[in-house]
Amino acid sequence: MVYRNLKADKIRKRISHYFVLQPIVLESWITSLTLLRNACCHHSRVWDKVSSIMPVSSRRIAHSTNRPTSYTLG
Repeated sequence: MVYRNLKADKIRKRISHYFVLQPIVLESWITSLTLLRNACCHHSRVWDKVSSIMPVSSRRIAHSTNRPTSYTLG
């Protein structure tokens, strides 16, 4: 959860811009992957399981545009 704990919002925006994602989208995917990793490392069942936390989906935007991206859950 290092990304979430960054105090400077400017740094989070630069990191998310590198991956062509909005900061909230990147944070949700990092959180989901962290939870999946922890489940695997602690030998929890990960197949046929509905996760209670779903990452936010977003359509990718080009580096050259500054258009806002719409967010949908699920």
